[in-house]
Amino acid sequence: MKRTVTAVACLLLVLSLMLTGCGSSSKEKLNDAVDEINNQLSTLESTYADTMEVAATAEGDNTIVLTYKILIEMDEAQSESFVQTMSATPETYESFVAIMSEYGIDSPVVRVVMLDSTGTEIYNDEFSE
Repeated sequence: MKRTVTAVACLLLVLSLMLTGCGSSSKEKLNDAVDEINNQLSTLESTYADTMEVAATAEGDNTIVLTYKILIEMDEAQSESFVQTMSATPETYESFVAIMSEYGIDSPVVRVVMLDSTGTEIYNDEFSE
């Protein structure tokens, strides 16, 4: 009888952890956050499909990398203007950090990388809590 009660208690504990997400690994939580952020970025990507690609990817246990790649050739002044425009809205990246926190990711970091049409990095910054 004692074994049955213990087994049932263990089963209930495991089920409650699964249902509340407490049993999710940090990788699963990070991948879920990446999926949500990519869903939010899909509107931006469809609006600028001819000029820019954007994607969020997981890195390590607590970092999401947002990669913006410009698809058209730009001179140096245009590249600088693009970087200024994209970096002038830190609240966007901070909102992604907040999403990561909502998923239970410890010490979340969003790294923003911008690449020109040749794949050369023109901007790299990190945002965290």
